[in-house]
Amino acid sequence: SHLGVRHAGGSVHTEPQHRQFPQLTRCQVCSATMRFWIPWRFWHDSDAALGQFLYPDPARWPDEEVGVLPGDED
Repeated sequence: SHLGVRHAGGSVHTEPQHRQFPQLTRCQVCSATMRFWIPWRFWHDSDAALGQFLYPDPARWPDEEVGVLPGDED
């Protein structure tokens, strides 16, 4: 059976088949899997991609670090 027609661009176009599941290439299956898996893992375990760290508490920063000049008391 013929799985697809090769075009000048090098890609394979699969012909539609009536009432049959389309014949997918290995590249199409891999691409679809990665398009699903990457967002899924990012959504469920974003710390693996972003890393885990404690956010600093700005209330503990000294005035010089925040940019408040000495004597700027309100």
